[in-house]
Amino acid sequence: MKHVRIHITGIVQGVGMRPFVYREAVAHGISGWVLNAGDGVHIEACAAEDALEVFVRSLRDHAPAASRIDHIAVEELDGNCEPDGNEGLDAHDDTVVQASTTSGGASTSRKHSEAHESCGMPAFRIIASRDATAHTTLVSPDIATCDDCLRELFDPSDRRYHYPFINCTNCGPRFTIIRGLPYDRAQTSMGAFPMCPACASEYADPLDRRFHAQPDACFACGPHITWQERGGRETLVGATRETSDAIIARCAELIASDGIVAIKGLGGFHLACRADSERAVRELRARKRRSNKPLAIMARDLDVTRALCHVGPKERDLLRGSVRPIVLLQRREGMGGENPPSSSALAHSVAFDLPELGIMLPYTPLQHLLMAECRVRGIDALVMTSGNLSEEPIEMDDGAAWARLVESGIADALLGNDRAILSRFDDSVVRVVNGQVQFVRRARGYAPRPLALPNSGGHGAAWREQDTRLAREAEGTDAKAAILPVSPHEASPTTLPAGTPGASSTNLATGPAASAPTGPSVYEPHDDRSLCVLACGPEQKATLSLTREDSTGGAQCFISQHIGDLENAETFDAWQSARARMEGLFDLRPSVLACDAHPGYLSSQWAREQARATGLPLVQVQHHHAHIAAVIAEAAAHGEIEANARVIGIAFDGTGAGTVHHSDSPNSGIMRPGSDSDTEAACHNGVQTGSACRDICTAASETSADGAKARAPKLNIADMTPAAGAANRPLELDGTVWGGEVLLASLSSFDRVAHLEPWPLPGGAASVRDPRRNAFALLKHYDLLDHPGAAPLLDTLQPDEKELASRMIERGINCPLTSSMGRLLDAVSVILGICHSATYEGEPAILLEAAARRFARHCGAASSSVTVAKSLNAQKSLSVPKSPSAPDGTTAQNSPGDPNGPTASKSPTAPNGPVAPSGPGVLDSLTAPNGPDDPNGPAAQDNPAAPKSPDTPGLPAAATGNEHLGKSLPPTATSISMKPLLLHILDGIVQGANPEQLAWDAHHAIVEITARTAVEISNSTGVRTAALSGGVFMNRLLLEGISAELEHAGLTVLTPRDLPCNDGGIAYGQAAVARAQLNGQG
Repeated sequence: MKHVRIHITGIVQGVGMRPFVYREAVAHGISGWVLNAGDGVHIEACAAEDALEVFVRSLRDHAPAASRIDHIAVEELDGNCEPDGNEGLDAHDDTVVQASTTSGGASTSRKHSEAHESCGMPAFRIIASRDATAHTTLVSPDIATCDDCLRELFDPSDRRYHYPFINCTNCGPRFTIIRGLPYDRAQTSMGAFPMCPACASEYADPLDRRFHAQPDACFACGPHITWQERGGRETLVGATRETSDAIIARCAELIASDGIVAIKGLGGFHLACRADSERAVRELRARKRRSNKPLAIMARDLDVTRALCHVGPKERDLLRGSVRPIVLLQRREGMGGENPPSSSALAHSVAFDLPELGIMLPYTPLQHLLMAECRVRGIDALVMTSGNLSEEPIEMDDGAAWARLVESGIADALLGNDRAILSRFDDSVVRVVNGQVQFVRRARGYAPRPLALPNSGGHGAAWREQDTRLAREAEGTDAKAAILPVSPHEASPTTLPAGTPGASSTNLATGPAASAPTGPSVYEPHDDRSLCVLACGPEQKATLSLTREDSTGGAQCFISQHIGDLENAETFDAWQSARARMEGLFDLRPSVLACDAHPGYLSSQWAREQARATGLPLVQVQHHHAHIAAVIAEAAAHGEIEANARVIGIAFDGTGAGTVHHSDSPNSGIMRPGSDSDTEAACHNGVQTGSACRDICTAASETSADGAKARAPKLNIADMTPAAGAANRPLELDGTVWGGEVLLASLSSFDRVAHLEPWPLPGGAASVRDPRRNAFALLKHYDLLDHPGAAPLLDTLQPDEKELASRMIERGINCPLTSSMGRLLDAVSVILGICHSATYEGEPAILLEAAARRFARHCGAASSSVTVAKSLNAQKSLSVPKSPSAPDGTTAQNSPGDPNGPTASKSPTAPNGPVAPSGPGVLDSLTAPNGPDDPNGPAAQDNPAAPKSPDTPGLPAAATGNEHLGKSLPPTATSISMKPLLLHILDGIVQGANPEQLAWDAHHAIVEITARTAVEISNSTGVRTAALSGGVFMNRLLLEGISAELEHAGLTVLTPRDLPCNDGGIAYGQAAVARAQLNGQG
């Protein structure tokens, strides 16, 4: 006989792990016990050696579907084979869970117990949870209603027939109801509902599907739905099946009559109305103040979804899986098939003319019951949008929802319940691109499931050495203040900047009073000073993340749910609550802070205040570096590239604070306690908040006498050098808004090697809201306002508007320069007359893509591609001959001894690199060489000392792609002019071309320009991997087009896999950069 202790880590609580272990133990004749603890599931087992081997193997091979096993550790114990339930861990109590004699499987349990007792061995037991271990286990996200519970929900003979909270260990709420670990009923909001005898019997029986299902309940003992209508009616409570059914029927009746209802879900409230009523949908938009942004719908079932949209196998699995996110689907022509359901024609204002619909299927028992009742009234789909005022967090408390959603006039009634939601969660949003799932919003069902960060090599050793050195250096001055964190309550308060909605109620040092955090309110000193990064994330689509080092040198990164845009006190309150909750629940104490370099982001201001107040080091990360670092870290954690790999990072988005390049500062983002920084002073120099695009001009970017154009620093690729900076130098802002960037990046550093030519953005954020200003400034920058094709744009502007914009540009007043691809797409949309105002972020660009896709669908894209290629003096799409050994078009691999590593197709002039077409091309016409007055010197092609171009004999052989710059780089300047594209569009307007065709042309040109730029950089540096990220890559045409061109040219293309490519992945990237810099990685 053998005696072992087993420790299982991963998502192993709230997923039926203990009853599963019990059943496996019974089946294999194992004696011992199993329990939940803060660090996972612990088992002691005694049996014959072969039986134990089979038992341990079955724990991984047959684990519950909702679980995720990260590691199973087996330790052999000495002594006799009498497992002791009190050994090693302190229990809350001595409760031992036995199989119920009322269960159908009780006889098996009883025979198992009797068999062991007859031979003097104890039976296998489930012991009450224990809490003496560290809280390192993972918590399952909420799970959609399983098929077994769904059958019972509609079975009239079942005692839970029509019970709106039916669940079991395989489904139901998890993270949204938990207070602490280990995951037991008393640690959840279900602790307020004592179980009736029938539920308690199921709960205690390890052979029952509801064994230790913490939300287990029924009509007799559990939560109940409530109903209240605007107008003074008393609140109804669905305490019985009859009253509950009556409430749901009344809700369906109100919806059928074009009413709007606030409905409580797993992570907050939805606002619901019928999706086939134009009147109802427009009324909802008006009340919620959401005029144009597309709305999500909930379809009754998969058949209704297929009538509305094309549904592929992966999309079907997403719709019907255990998470059931909102899935973006391609709409069918005419909104239906040959025999669509009667209600398949949606109201036009659900998504207007956009080519995709966001659809989800019911995932809670209440939603299933409501959709069934709506079907009786001929309704097969409901609008289900977040229950909030536009731009505010989703409501999750019944009282607050009544005041803010019903009494305020948005909803006509409230369908709530008496079970508290402890964590706010929106619905996740995903789509399928190139056969892979792409996240748009990561929230319910996925967060806060951690993602891996790659092995740092030093496993925090460099961080601890730096910390020790700093402590020694600080001795004799103020070592404690410099090294050990202090209470944030001791810091001088910093309020939200003037102009922020709700500013008077929020303190950045402590957070809003209303947040009521469940975690620690102060950062306490660590004895071991283990590395834990709190990455504060971006402003738009905000998330935050916390890291935990593991024993292998890697780390887990806990990423919060989508929080929203940090542009008001309410959302900042939600951010604070999410931070405190994650720190407390997972027992994480930050030792390092990371934030965006932008001076005005609320999360960054909070991080700077905390760094000053606590003495914690602060790593400021440039926005687009975080985008690309997130892609690198994900790929490295999955073994696709090395952790120190360098990639060609294509970061296209709307905004991001630009930074000044330092050729001697790889860790330029690290600020140590007590360090002085000109950037810090600039960060609080009258910066206005309220938008992701603010006036970020600093002392380094003051307007010159020559006007706005002189403020754009021109960076020559030839000037980029391997070393990247002096340690501990803070980031310096260059006063521009980046967003159309090509970087050579690793986790720890980056070089900006190409970007769109910057143009002024008059009014900063005002040009985002009114993109006509942006378009006017772009055409003025290229001296194209006199072109006849600009007349339609100019006609939309009043004379005083044009005069004001011109004066602002000429004098450089509140006109940050931008290289943003998102703003370029906005401007093109305005010039083509597609969208003249933005009611939500990126609307003009989104409508531009929709127009291009309509053209491609109806007219075909091939003829247009030829037109734009000729107009731009472009070559055909990038093309590289296939390698003879790679018939599928992938590149052949060099032999193991080849020092150059993996290669693309070879050419005489670029021995190991992908080949860009020779002769005049898109890049030639769209790249501005340095002028004679440029501070970087004459154009590289005229400089005999400049690196040789790719077609110059003697180009050094390319290397593995993991080195820093130092190879020859393209001789052209890094600033890419878009004037030829704009001329093509303006000429097309004059010639009466279809705006949708010109929208397609713009996308085609951007794909060509981007691919050619990346290929030239690859030829010059030997870097074979490209990483694509940024919100612009939510544009399917650009993502698919650029990926295809780069892959065809022989590059490996990486895109985000478990994170959104928009700002929802920034916090993960910040954490990856901070770890890499502090550990000396990359």
